[in-house]
Amino acid sequence: MLKETNLKISIVLPVYNGQRYLTSCLESISKQDYHNLELIICNDCSVDDSENIILNYTFPFNFIYLKNERNLGLFPTLNRLIKHSSGDIIHLFSQDDIMLPYAMTEVAK
Repeated sequence: MLKETNLKISIVLPVYNGQRYLTSCLESISKQDYHNLELIICNDCSVDDSENIILNYTFPFNFIYLKNERNLGLFPTLNRLIKHSSGDIIHLFSQDDIMLPYAMTEVAK
């Protein structure tokens, strides 16, 4: 039996030219069986269709979209995402990752 938890999980996702994998990544996040989530995405000045993929996606949880004005690079982008997160747990995710449907339930245990 799973222990009930109210922990909020912030998934932080830096994106740079991720159109190849981004739809699969976002789809896997949206199918989580744990629902006290927020997804914080920073599109770090992608020149491909990443921004449109993000903007056209609908999530069943709190969603924050941040867009940088210049190309910051991975670590400054991660720091910015973490500062904007409000979760009890912060989960770093990559644009080419796929999340199993029960992954965040396991994180919250």
